[in-house]
Amino acid sequence: MSWEHDMARTLRDRDNRPATAWFSGTVASVSPLVVSCHDGQVMLRNAQLVRLAGGGQLTQGDEVALCGDPFSGAPGALRVLILGVIDHAV
Repeated sequence: MSWEHDMARTLRDRDNRPATAWFSGTVASVSPLVVSCHDGQVMLRNAQLVRLAGGGQLTQGDEVALCGDPFSGAPGALRVLILGVIDHAV
């Protein structure tokens, strides 16, 4: 491959980094796990979610902290990390 192709690939990869965002969602279902986020515009299913070990039990209606890109255009590549239940205690 020529240096022009290598340079083009480097520029493309540099300019198209995956977006990572912190956001919250609501547990819509526990079995199977489904989390609703962005006012119901995105429904994240069990295969798209990764839970941290020791994150505790989730129950329907829990608000959870999430990290990832829920609008990823790559099919099958979407993975969103569940950080844990948001506690609104003051």
